[in-house]
Amino acid sequence: MLCDFYILEYNYSNNFNILGENYFMTTTYSDRKYFLDRIYEDINTKRKKYGQLKKCELHIHTPESACYRFHTSNDANLDDIEGKYLYSKMTTIEVLNYSLEVGYLSKKIYDKLIEELDYYNSSQYLQSLKDKNIPYGSLKEYLAYMTIAYKLYIENINVAVISDHNTVSGYKKLNYAINKYFNEHYNKNSRKVIKLFLGVEISCSDRNHLMIIYDEKKINQLERYLEDIILEKGLGTYYDTRKVVEDMKNHNAITYICHVNTSNLFGNAAYKKKLFNSNWLNGIGLTNIEKIDTQKSRIREFRKDISDLAIVYEGDSHAINEIGKKNTWIKLSNMKFKSLKKAFLNHRVSIYVEKPLPVEKYIKGLVIQSGENGFLGSEQTAHNKKETPLIVNFSQDLNCIIGGRGSGKSTILNIIEIIYSMECDDMELLEYISRHKRIYSIFINNNNEYLIEFVPQVNRKGIYTEYPSIIKNSYYKEDGTYKLKPQWYNIFKIIKNKNNRRQYAPIHQKYIPDLLKQVFRRAYNINKLVDKINNKEISEYIKNVITYNVDYAEINQYIKKIIEAPSTKILKVIRESLSDIMYMIDNRKESFSAVIKEFNETNKKSLSINYEPMYDRTKYFDYFMNIFERDCYNSSPEQVLKQHVCKTYLTWADVQDYFSQFIKQKNYFEILDLLLNKKFADMEKILKIEDFQSIDDSYYAVNRGWIELNKSNRKIVYIEIFNKVKANKDLLRKSIVNCFKLIDNFDLQFNINFKEDVKCNSTNFKRLSELSLGQKVVALLTFVFNFGVITRDSTPLIIDQPEDNLDNVYIYKTLVESLKNIKNSRQVIVVTHSSTIVTNADAEEVIVMKSNGRRGWVEKNGYPSDEIITNHILNYLEGGIESFKHKRKMYNVILNN
Repeated sequence: MLCDFYILEYNYSNNFNILGENYFMTTTYSDRKYFLDRIYEDINTKRKKYGQLKKCELHIHTPESACYRFHTSNDANLDDIEGKYLYSKMTTIEVLNYSLEVGYLSKKIYDKLIEELDYYNSSQYLQSLKDKNIPYGSLKEYLAYMTIAYKLYIENINVAVISDHNTVSGYKKLNYAINKYFNEHYNKNSRKVIKLFLGVEISCSDRNHLMIIYDEKKINQLERYLEDIILEKGLGTYYDTRKVVEDMKNHNAITYICHVNTSNLFGNAAYKKKLFNSNWLNGIGLTNIEKIDTQKSRIREFRKDISDLAIVYEGDSHAINEIGKKNTWIKLSNMKFKSLKKAFLNHRVSIYVEKPLPVEKYIKGLVIQSGENGFLGSEQTAHNKKETPLIVNFSQDLNCIIGGRGSGKSTILNIIEIIYSMECDDMELLEYISRHKRIYSIFINNNNEYLIEFVPQVNRKGIYTEYPSIIKNSYYKEDGTYKLKPQWYNIFKIIKNKNNRRQYAPIHQKYIPDLLKQVFRRAYNINKLVDKINNKEISEYIKNVITYNVDYAEINQYIKKIIEAPSTKILKVIRESLSDIMYMIDNRKESFSAVIKEFNETNKKSLSINYEPMYDRTKYFDYFMNIFERDCYNSSPEQVLKQHVCKTYLTWADVQDYFSQFIKQKNYFEILDLLLNKKFADMEKILKIEDFQSIDDSYYAVNRGWIELNKSNRKIVYIEIFNKVKANKDLLRKSIVNCFKLIDNFDLQFNINFKEDVKCNSTNFKRLSELSLGQKVVALLTFVFNFGVITRDSTPLIIDQPEDNLDNVYIYKTLVESLKNIKNSRQVIVVTHSSTIVTNADAEEVIVMKSNGRRGWVEKNGYPSDEIITNHILNYLEGGIESFKHKRKMYNVILNN
């Protein structure tokens, strides 16, 4: 049921294969497009708070710093900091030459400047600078600042922080150069102008260098403060670092200690403890990121929990060619000082010393129209004021959904899972979700943006039904799961034209399942996981995770070929296929082994995967063994097993024993290859069949004429075994088909000592079947998280109440650490009642749900550090403020020690 709207002016014919047939037709700007624009804006307008990653050059020096060099020698033996390459010692010609060398000046402009150098050194030129309010005192200074600006742009810097020693007099000069260079070389559509934040590096009396980042609108206030505390620009202040940090709390500034990795951190232990535990110290800076762990350990001597301190990678550039070498990535919602301050306060989700890998696939948000019977809607809808949709926005990072029981938390996850997986295990749940009028969602897939319109396929309410019912032919059932047909969907690819106007290209319905499969896997519901554990279905669950997107077409082709083969040709079909089957098995084992080896090495302290192809022999090999319990007289199995093969001492029971030992050395298909291709000599080399006969020299045995199985009669015995198998093709066929279904089998081993504990425990790995229920759950969740990292799975991870059946030790040690490790490369959406997850896993978005029993809505959403959100966390997850205060009082007895 594709809509009748088609986009304008889109000519990329290579996308035609997945787009609607009338994709290139033109229409007027329709009501339909207006409606889709509103849906798009509903989701994207509120997403601006998440911000975008900006490449930041922190700690830039300019000619206003006495130690600024501008040009760095290529000779490593020269001391550039105190040597001849100081900017203050350079001539205008030297600055011109270096500006040409690094690329700021073209040869043509360079020659013209050289030719007119007398004018640029004259008082007339200096006066013209003043008349035009250009903030430089010479051509040399102008060139220096313009070259810095040039270098910032060619290094693709988005945000810079100037930080001269003990002065801010270079801020207006560099800001002028940045804007001038932008206006001369770029336009607003090609890139954004670099944002320069105001900063200063203060040399404190304890020999620390303190960075202050200040609201540039209040530059005069900072200048007055510096006049009061700076003795001389080259000396710094008589205040110690702690005093300046405490002063800055009244200025609402950002403070961090510069290049800690080169600081001796003078002062006694008591002073350093006070300094590093100041609530107004926002972070530390490093100029050598390889020292990050060493510096963390160093600071932990004075401050146990350093998680509240931001760590930034700063350039501390004193020369042109030092810019762009050491950068921090900061997520900013806008280019205002408040946004930068908020990023430092939320540094765990906003500041990165390495650029995070882009999240290739994530869900931007949902718009849910409740209609008459839907549970989820807006707060206004819930209170009968106005029917407006529920809008839920998701960060591409970690999202935690909290709220009271029955507020709709899990319903949101159910909606995501049903829409994106196109299936549902429970018809009642599908009917419940289908009570909503319409559901819209925007998702990203490999930098392309799509909008889903989910249209519940329901009949209207009848006289005898309270709610609409689902149309029968809109789904089909497969393996106990209800699969939705594409008629539930309209999906549009969102394309922006040259004027940045959105256009909506409908995706052809037959391509919808493949598109959604690229973006989403099934969600992980802990209660369902427990059911699988209790029903002993967990091996299949592990297999489904590991083999997701693994091609089973070849295996399915063999299964079909064997099932459909006529009885007269089945042996021929099997024989001709065995060589290719074994080759395929070896290839699969090799490909899985590489992934499993990497996983096991990475997780050697916690988890191990064992690849055990065709492991559960009872489900296929028993059919093969049953062949030797049959004869043409329909005798009982007991009678057949007692029968002797070719009048030798070997019975059919002995043949069963022979193959039960053979399967321990060769896999089933290898056995069939030897037997059905009559490679009896090879079989004998592997396992001698005469060793399984029970020689009986009793009178009864002699009288019956039984003889010893030996080299002379061995071949006819093997032929008789072959004929027995040939005569029972139905069992042979069934055994092979079942073996194919079990061709990939995996098991987990989990270190039960992998938890946060008072003492350090050695490893103790146990198979999954040997674990308690809680240990199984944590093992499987850790496996899901960490296997996704190894396989580069970037699809959204949806988890419902992961803390169920887990104790808090495992939650903190395993679950929280796993979430922190994956959330920068994979979107995670979690419904939880655990404050440990919300506060320790560094969620970027907390969504608070509320309900009046009839409708559920989003009460509030935002960062965990937002005051209102923190209050909701206390109320819903800690039992309220008073309850939390009581807990804190109880715990302080231990924590203070």
